Amino acid sequence: MNRQPEYVGATIHYLDEGIDTGPILAHARPCVDSADGPHDVGNKTIVAAAQMLLRAASAHVAGTTRAVPQWQGGRLYQRKDFNADAVRALYRNFETGMIHEYLTARTARDAALRLIELEQVA
Repeated sequence: MNRQPEYVGATIHYLDEGIDTGPILAHARPCVDSADGPHDVGNKTIVAAAQMLLRAASAHVAGTTRAVPQWQGGRLYQRKDFNADAVRALYRNFETGMIHEYLTARTARDAALRLIELEQVA
């Protein structure tokens, strides 16, 4: 919606009493390609999330996780925000070069994110 494909992904976190508020174990992000459309990015996100969930579960069992408390702020999107106008805006962003803009400046744009990664276990 905001021409920020770098924010597409999933958060793997512990459950607590809130809704999506538990400590974060890792972020999962799709590998976006210049030819990707909305469904490609969505499907790649599902695959990345499933793979990261398996890694996080293994790390939890091994006792090697390092959970990070979630920070406050940011945008909150709810089901009511996803309507026909939002879908049209999404497709317009893809059609007007959003992915190319992101890929051209990917390193800088990704560096600005506060991503949590699982520690590599030898």
